[in-house]
Amino acid sequence: MQDLRENEIVKGRYSTYQLQDLIGKGGNAVVYSAIDRSTGLVVAVKKIMASDDTVMATWRKEVAIISSLENPYIIRYIDHARSGNAFLIVTEYAQGGSLLQQLKRNGRFSEREVARFVFQITAGLAYIHEKKFLHRDLKCANVLIGAGDVVKLSDFGLAMPRTVVRDDASGGEVDAESSPAVAALNVEEGVVGSVYWMAPETIRGEQPNENSDIWSLGCLCVELLTGSPPFYDRAPASALYHIAQ
Repeated sequence: MQDLRENEIVKGRYSTYQLQDLIGKGGNAVVYSAIDRSTGLVVAVKKIMASDDTVMATWRKEVAIISSLENPYIIRYIDHARSGNAFLIVTEYAQGGSLLQQLKRNGRFSEREVARFVFQITAGLAYIHEKKFLHRDLKCANVLIGAGDVVKLSDFGLAMPRTVVRDDASGGEVDAESSPAVAALNVEEGVVGSVYWMAPETIRGEQPNENSDIWSLGCLCVELLTGSPPFYDRAPASALYHIAQ
């Protein structure tokens, strides 16, 4: 993947951004800190390189979800754009980095610190669930630390709607798994998530629900207190087997 370059200027829908430092890299994405040239504020610019139509669909879904969320414990959407075969998502900049970065830098957190973090994460997660979404990839790497040590849930690339509204006279709601569109998406994705934080029902190929996110939150708590999630000493296949039991 050809990365963006420091000091490069990229154009979004609503502003232009001058890239600063590379702050994250993995898979088909890179993340830079950047200056919003309209406001002078520091933001984060995530660039995703499209290898196929699935990547574009995932980007569109992530933009649709994150742009609909407004909560102090969720990273704030600012802008997005498509440039050739690259997709951009611009969000607020979390100056404290991720909980994983803090964990690697400073070691395990105290119970008092974990309690404070979990309170905020739970508040953000409750809001997401109220909005009928599932995060599906909750772990220390995807929780950022903003101003005032307020944590922010981030990375909604695997997030999905929990329910959809019937397009009929009843106007009622039906579980997401009953939606042909969502079901097709799930078949295409297969089992998704991060192995050591994945809920048993997800591993078994069952439909994830709010409890799946709560399971991941529990694994995140273990990660904060001990330095790693449950079964981290096992190979991924072995961990999946034991979690699913």
